[in-house]
Amino acid sequence: MLDNFEENQKQNEEYRKTAQRYHQGENTCDECGGSVNVSVYMDDYPNRDDEWLYCPHCGRKAYIRTSGIAKAEKG
Repeated sequence: MLDNFEENQKQNEEYRKTAQRYHQGENTCDECGGSVNVSVYMDDYPNRDDEWLYCPHCGRKAYIRTSGIAKAEKG
């Protein structure tokens, strides 16, 4: 089980090198310049992790650090 966790952690570190980091609220995509509104639900637990999102305009990969559920919509 630990091997799967370590493998997933390494994969996330590689993704973070190329992905844009979003924050809750209004964001701007680095690739297309589109406005992206990020909402986070049920964010009241400890132990934050990466939640992977995509720009709703161009599909560029992005992430947000949260313990909840994140949703990206056109802003």
